[in-house]
Amino acid sequence: MSCNVLCRNKILQSRRRRALKTTKSHEKVLYFFMRTLTLFFIATAFIFTACSSEVKKLPYNLEISHKGIGLINSETPFETAIISSKLLGFDAQKFTFFEAGTPRPIIRVTFNDKEMALIYPTKNLKLIHSIIVLNSDVKNFDATIGMNLEDINQKKFTCKSSDEDITCKLNYSNTLEYLFKNKILKEIIWTPIR
Repeated sequence: MSCNVLCRNKILQSRRRRALKTTKSHEKVLYFFMRTLTLFFIATAFIFTACSSEVKKLPYNLEISHKGIGLINSETPFETAIISSKLLGFDAQKFTFFEAGTPRPIIRVTFNDKEMALIYPTKNLKLIHSIIVLNSDVKNFDATIGMNLEDINQKKFTCKSSDEDITCKLNYSNTLEYLFKNKILKEIIWTPIR
């Protein structure tokens, strides 16, 4: 009987060892599986993030001319809602800047977090005083932001310089001004004639 008890104890110990080995083996497999699954989710998240951050194209070509920018002209009220309705697909937000210590509103036009233009009001805050284009995605027939001064058609422009800035105006239009810094076009400024 004692042999039976001893044999049973040995059999039970043997089974426990096997169960322990099996448990450790399962833990290793489970650990490997969880690690692989985690890496899979990280890779999937990275792929979806990369795909969702594709560069979005402009909803349409936005152009600045002597008449204005897009559907905005000298009669457009300086109101965010109206400007947004005339620049569908672009974001327009009103901000405050300080001019000689006086707070003044400004509307910033962006697309896909890129600053496209800044819109300034008249002194009475009713209409648009000027628009400054800051991005090469806003097209212009005569010059594009980032263009070198030597690359513009000099016959169309009258230019004057001060320090490192060069300001050019079209010979046939007083509403557009081109600001070059270090001979690179940085801003196109539209100011309607009233």
